[in-house]
Amino acid sequence: MAKQDGDVTLRCDPTQVVFDIGNDARITSRLLEGQYPNYRQLIPKTFARQITVERSAFADALERVAILAAQKNNIVKINIDTAAQELKLSAEAPQLGSGEENLPAQISGESMTVAFNVKYLLEGLKVMNSSNVQLQLNGETQPAIIRPLGEAQIKYLVMPIQIRS
Repeated sequence: MAKQDGDVTLRCDPTQVVFDIGNDARITSRLLEGQYPNYRQLIPKTFARQITVERSAFADALERVAILAAQKNNIVKINIDTAAQELKLSAEAPQLGSGEENLPAQISGESMTVAFNVKYLLEGLKVMNSSNVQLQLNGETQPAIIRPLGEAQIKYLVMPIQIRS
């Protein structure tokens, strides 16, 4: 029997699965050997800082500073200003200059500056549908969690990038 567009043939054995899709494509997935990392040990039990911010405003601001961040390793700095109750997002591009976005936020904990890969923050925010998200963190080099508020219990783990002065 000849294959037609849209036909899918599935073959599997204990270590792999192969999908032949029509005459055009083949997708192969193999089982990896080894122990899956214990990601639960990376998630802190308590947090020194909790920031609640509007998800779409946060994502939009990140998109804007991402233009500059893309020019130099995608790093965005977030200054958490407890006194002003705002986040200051900034990125620098050696040939273009720098940019900053300020966002109102509800912040508990001390002020600090932390840096992230802007792509990783945006990937997490884009899959959340809630109107507000909470960023939970302890220090500038410790794991952070982004959670949607009022939604299913999703925890998006993101690791900060150490910034050198």
